[in-house]
Amino acid sequence: MLIATQLLAVQDILAADNGRRVAAGETPDEVYPDAVAATEHAFRMVERGLGDLLRRPGDSTSST
Repeated sequence: MLIATQLLAVQDILAADNGRRVAAGETPDEVYPDAVAATEHAFRMVERGLGDLLRRPGDSTSST
C-alpha cells in the first residue's frame, strides 16, 4: 500500500505541475519536454528509494 501511495503521489504532483503550466498559458507542446524529463527523474528517484524491494529472485538487473 505504501508503494502504491508513493507512485500515485508522484503522478499527482507531475500532473498538477503540468496543469498549472498549461493554465498559466503554456501550450501542451511547450510543457511536454519538461514533463517527460520530470517524469523520468521522479520515477528514477522512486525506483532508487525502493531499491531491491520489488526485485524478483534471480533478476540481476541493477536499479542504479
